[in-house]
Amino acid sequence: MTRNTTKILMIEDDIEMAQIIKSALEQTMPCTVRIAPEPFEALNLMSDHFYDFIILDWQLPFLNGNETIETADRSFKYEPRLPVKWDTGKVPVIILSASAESQCHLEKTNHFKYSGHISKQQPLRNILFSLAEIVENENSLLRKSA
Repeated sequence: MTRNTTKILMIEDDIEMAQIIKSALEQTMPCTVRIAPEPFEALNLMSDHFYDFIILDWQLPFLNGNETIETADRSFKYEPRLPVKWDTGKVPVIILSASAESQCHLEKTNHFKYSGHISKQQPLRNILFSLAEIVENENSLLRKSA
């Protein structure tokens, strides 16, 4: 049986770190990672493509993480070319931030759900392990409900 490739959108303004995470994830699991260095590029990518996961930096230029997700959620109802898959369930959002988890509150939306917080203040290998673990857990839940 062939496993589907998980599509991940990483919204992260630290391009060097994002490239390292992208490379590591793509080498260790069946996924493709697209990087958006700022919220408005992420919004454009989401209007054109569906993603199975969002990895979200909390402190972004122009909008914080919650504002980015809320803006995407609101704009989906006005986007005529939006991939229909956005309306089939809530996409897990993994917050990757130097801010404490208590400072990263993701509001409830129609299209996204909070799936975890990972601190940037830990070693990179721990970040990668945590990301892979959350993605695998969410994928496992999806397979069980299918």
